Amino acid sequence: MTNKIKVLVADEHAMQLRFKQLFEAENEAVIVGAAATAEETIQKAKALQPDIVLMDLNLPDMDGFAATEILSVEVPFSGIILMGSRSGHEDLRKAMLAGAKDYIVKPFPSEELFNAINQVYASTKRRRVETKKMGEGKVITVFSPRGGVGKTVLSTNLGVALAAIDASCKVAIVDCNLQFGDVAMALNLMPKASISDMVTDIEHLDEKVLSRYMVNFTENLHILPAPFQPEKAESITQQQLTSVINLLKKHYHYIIVDTAPLFNDIILGIMDITDLLLLLAVPDIMTTKNIRLSLDTLNTLGYPQEKMLLVLNRANSKSGLSVVEIEESLHSKFKVILPNDGKLVLSSINRGIPFLISDPNSILAREVHLLAKKIYNENTVLSTNENELPKKSLFGSFKAMFSKSETS
Repeated sequence: MTNKIKVLVADEHAMQLRFKQLFEAENEAVIVGAAATAEETIQKAKALQPDIVLMDLNLPDMDGFAATEILSVEVPFSGIILMGSRSGHEDLRKAMLAGAKDYIVKPFPSEELFNAINQVYASTKRRRVETKKMGEGKVITVFSPRGGVGKTVLSTNLGVALAAIDASCKVAIVDCNLQFGDVAMALNLMPKASISDMVTDIEHLDEKVLSRYMVNFTENLHILPAPFQPEKAESITQQQLTSVINLLKKHYHYIIVDTAPLFNDIILGIMDITDLLLLLAVPDIMTTKNIRLSLDTLNTLGYPQEKMLLVLNRANSKSGLSVVEIEESLHSKFKVILPNDGKLVLSSINRGIPFLISDPNSILAREVHLLAKKIYNENTVLSTNENELPKKSLFGSFKAMFSKSETS
């Protein structure tokens, strides 16, 4: 029931019984309440917050157009479908002006009713996502202290998965491996400009300037590539990157940041504004040692543990350490475990086609899609209350930590 479209029916009692019979045979929608007057409809809508209000135009205490105007304000995320007895443009026009999302004429076949419900629900769902997240985009940073562990592969496929969950959800991937970033190559893109070009416009950075540098992979998945030459990385500062990501947060629902395998001012600055840090490991002893050091460093810097998600890539490799061995060494549990599928990943990289697209039914693709679903549902994006964040920036704490060790 929790996954069904929740419908509040507002009509006379005889029609309520008929609707109940219709919905009993329907798998996609369920009646969560019924009302016989406009006043009762408004009160129940406010209490139940239904996905759809299915309302007759001729209620005894108020006409449906007036009730729709009130409902549009009181329950803005409920899609209103008005039912009337007259066909023609006049009632349809009044319904739309009042705030209804559809108008259907009685009597109607059940197929027409449920088509209207599904279409209005899809529309209001997109609007709910845009209102909820646009302007407060979530930053997801993929980091590992070692190269070659699959950060770029995870970043690109996670971006594809998030963009596929909801076509109205805008996703950006920022390649912050500034010297040797491969996000564009992994997606078979040939951009004309990169992040190093964008920062030259940093004083004039706005939505219009931003659109000149973002590269479309799909309509709702855009890429900001790394510099084309390694030496151009030197011209990019931590403050500039922070400004770029903060601007992206205003225009994208999710910003996935691929990173270089090191701690420096740029990486630590990104972590400061990150909502979810995916710390990526693979089952070898050197990576395990470096992940342990990274966890110790982040803990020393006061980085909130609730913002970190420990991810094991290439699990069950024949020559690798077991999950239990790694977890015992790290004194931490993996929240996400991605299976080893070297053949699939290598083919994906060489063809420039993410495996979420080339082989969406593979076990690896399903696991990445499940991670994306968790992020989309905000099950893994935990509190970022300012009171829980470190008082200093990570970079400031990092410098202070090493200056203490030098004087001791």
